[in-house]
Amino acid sequence: MATIAGILAIAGCASLPHPTPDDAARAAVTWPGATIASLEADRARYVAKCSSCHALPRPDRYPAERWSRWLDQMRERAKLTADDRESVLRYLVTLASRRN
Repeated sequence: MATIAGILAIAGCASLPHPTPDDAARAAVTWPGATIASLEADRARYVAKCSSCHALPRPDRYPAERWSRWLDQMRERAKLTADDRESVLRYLVTLASRRN
């Protein structure tokens, strides 16, 4: 059963967008020092912390403003540290801003 869940989680992750140079430039406005590499690490943390309980929505599926509230609601259940929350938020908000 755990193997099936793992396969489904990995399959869902394949559809998550990877950050681009434009994303890194947008992120650096709010999070100085943000790079493609740091956003990739944020993406990996999103997958690691959130995919064990549910399918991962694409960041651009919702407006950036919603992600902060949702992370606050899920923080305890997902056992997110302050650093985890900030990392996941940086990825989600940055890539959600592609919607505009």
